[in-house]
Amino acid sequence: MDVTAGEPFFNGPGDQAEYLWEFTDTDLGQAWSTPAISRVTDGGGSEWAVFFGSGPSAIDQDNKIAYLYGIVADDKSALWDDGGTATNKVAVTGSEFSTLYYDAKTADFTGGETVTGDTSGATGEILDVRQTDANTGSLVLKNLSGDFQDNELITSAGGSATADGAQVDGRVDDILSSPLTVDLDFNHFADRIYAGNLYGTEYRFDSIGKGETPSITKLLEFDPAITAVNVNPIRAQAEFAYRNASGGIWVYFGTGRYEQQTDKTNLNQQWFFGLKDDLASTDAYTFDSSTEELLLGADVQATLTAGTLTDVVSGADARIITGTNPNLNSWAIKLDASSAGLLGSERVIQQPLVVAGVVFFTTFIPDTDICAGNGETWVYAVDFESGQALDEPVFDLNGDGVVNDQDYAEDANGDLYVPAGIFVGEGQGSYPVLHKSTLFVTTTGEGLKGLAVNLPGIDVELNAWKEVY
Repeated sequence: MDVTAGEPFFNGPGDQAEYLWEFTDTDLGQAWSTPAISRVTDGGGSEWAVFFGSGPSAIDQDNKIAYLYGIVADDKSALWDDGGTATNKVAVTGSEFSTLYYDAKTADFTGGETVTGDTSGATGEILDVRQTDANTGSLVLKNLSGDFQDNELITSAGGSATADGAQVDGRVDDILSSPLTVDLDFNHFADRIYAGNLYGTEYRFDSIGKGETPSITKLLEFDPAITAVNVNPIRAQAEFAYRNASGGIWVYFGTGRYEQQTDKTNLNQQWFFGLKDDLASTDAYTFDSSTEELLLGADVQATLTAGTLTDVVSGADARIITGTNPNLNSWAIKLDASSAGLLGSERVIQQPLVVAGVVFFTTFIPDTDICAGNGETWVYAVDFESGQALDEPVFDLNGDGVVNDQDYAEDANGDLYVPAGIFVGEGQGSYPVLHKSTLFVTTTGEGLKGLAVNLPGIDVELNAWKEVY
């Protein structure tokens, strides 16, 4: 819609709101993604573009590949080029993995085996086996060579079945998070997009201007590769902060979801990440799930842990961050998945907020009522470079209306800690919004909450502005 005039529809002669377009596509699925609207390059000029991710399919999600869409803002025309043909989408998962469906199984397949097509000679390493019933299912393959054919015999060291169609390139049963656009070189054009998927991979998209062909690289992936959509899904939009004047940024995002009944009782370990990136980088961080190490190549980054401490003075619970990061490396925060009585683990389902050198993010923990969709929301405030608590309290832990030295959390030994997070309220929490010295979070159970915060790093105030065209 064009609402430039600030007038309603059908406002009579003169300026009025104008309906422009409606977009649909066979690969879009349901429209869950929050669009990002940014200016991009168009040769020597510019164009306003709309970016959004594909959502779930109500009828065929098991076969759904994730896509990033890019369209021109004023007429929904295709933004990109694909070998001389205009296109409005790019498959996010590419051909790194493939899915091969089978039927008439006579022997079981096992992960790690190599499956071979009897007629085509195609081969692929089995990453995961998804059994539909006794005789049918699908194989998630990597290191694929050749193309499997429909109805050919496929065998491995232990398995045997008939291929049910050719392989489908890309990860199926996938959804893309809402995209984040970033201007890396300070020229007022979006240069890159970040978005995550259900398999715990955060992607970079470069060459996103009008008439360009987007390239896709990974910012983060889990090791070993995740084969199920409910392990470490990335559903919330990322956020970023500049770290230098040469295209260096921090990218912040978390894992977890709360969209299906099974999510309520999911106790998989979830994480919140702060990762360095820059304009020229195509390298991927890997997170080793077995050692809980964040790696960039062979370089070990920082892993921190969030725990709960009850302040002996006020009786209030606080989140405490343990671990060190003296070199200000990229970092990962381990959220709560092991406290007594948890029905589901702590997870991130909202975009973070970065302001004054502080990363605010909310987390959600499902409650123990299996028949309800409620739970509790916490909000964290960590240093944007170290991932640790700030040097001084940010939150009003004792609830006296001011943030001061009385808001440290004290343990039974008399040791003091700066709270990295506090309890907000019952229900699912919203994206945090800051107004002056109050942080606002809305929960589904208790409504709008205003939290007093101390941000000494804020030393700029907007008093006036001038529009530049």
